[in-house]
Amino acid sequence: MEEGGTLARTLLPYINRITDFTFLTPDTHFIGGRFLTALVIHVRDTKEAIGVGFVLFALHLNPRSL
Repeated sequence: MEEGGTLARTLLPYINRITDFTFLTPDTHFIGGRFLTALVIHVRDTKEAIGVGFVLFALHLNPRSL
């Protein structure tokens, strides 16, 4: 819970400003997937609205998470 809340405050504002995630390589997919999972759980638990950047981030890493 804390991990998702921290990421939502620190990472999500930046993710929502980015529309091109091609800079994420297969080497970064593991940690990116962990971030995505924590953010998805946080968004689901708090019922917060999500931005376009978050959707694009999720689609790039793991579309099933949406």
